[in-house]
Amino acid sequence: QLIAELREMARLDAGRQQPQREHFAAAPLLQQLADEFGPAARRAGVRLRCRPGSLWLYSDRALVYRVLQNLLGNAIKYGAPGDVLLGLRRRPGGAELQVIDCGPGISPQDQVRIFDEFERLEGGSRDDEGLGLGLAIVRRYAELLDLPLRLESQPGRGTLFSVILPRGEAQGTEPRIETSGQAELAGARVLCLENDARVRSAMLAMLESFGCRVHAVADRQGLRDALTRKHVDVVLADYHLDSGDTGIDALRAVCSGLSSPLPDVVIISADDGPDTRLAAQAAGYRFLPKPVNPARLRALLRALLDARGVAVDRGRGDP
Repeated sequence: QLIAELREMARLDAGRQQPQREHFAAAPLLQQLADEFGPAARRAGVRLRCRPGSLWLYSDRALVYRVLQNLLGNAIKYGAPGDVLLGLRRRPGGAELQVIDCGPGISPQDQVRIFDEFERLEGGSRDDEGLGLGLAIVRRYAELLDLPLRLESQPGRGTLFSVILPRGEAQGTEPRIETSGQAELAGARVLCLENDARVRSAMLAMLESFGCRVHAVADRQGLRDALTRKHVDVVLADYHLDSGDTGIDALRAVCSGLSSPLPDVVIISADDGPDTRLAAQAAGYRFLPKPVNPARLRALLRALLDARGVAVDRGRGDP
């Protein structure tokens, strides 16, 4: 995430990010965000509510999504435990997309600096190692898209962040809203091998937002126990594990003793040099670089499951 944010800031500073405006329905965008952040909200003790409305908007859908991702992530982090609301309010000629939390609020003096780079407020999770770039990215995107950005907060009474978008024109039938229960990969059985607890939690949240049934382990022994007891469609394995072990070596050792059909494997690593890629290829595994692009991972999982003939509409219960 840190690498991705730094790259994003560099791209914005260099002027390489150009808006691609289009007409889009607000409801599917907001529901997609609610599904993506649902698992993280539940883990944080947050009740995430979504009020999507039924308007069409006009802007760069992907960049608006990115703005709301940052605002919603902050609201869950600083508002936990409590309620967070993601919603839409009609405004003359447009709509205001709001993220409201019931957290500790932001003092007036902090509100002046909160959108600056590398500014972090007290009150987030102790495990949070962010650089304080999320709201700086929000401000840059709002300026790029010419969207009014609003902040209202009182200490002890929560915070509202919002952006105001122009209204769009309906383009045929409004797209069907896909909820987490109807997610594209609902029922796919994925095992995640990752030694870093924070990255493991983030991968769990992302895979659950796809609808996957996920089990996560931290080391070779956990991998052996999981593959012995569970049927797994795909393993996502970090390359560098603790004590000099690697995901490739761990999988090679564990899978050699399995009698059941072997799962597909994707090696994931921030070390995306040719040696790592060739090692994954030699083992017969796919490779994805960190930071993981959610859309790219979802597409790869879909392709692997299709190739195996795995139906992913089995529901969410254990087999």
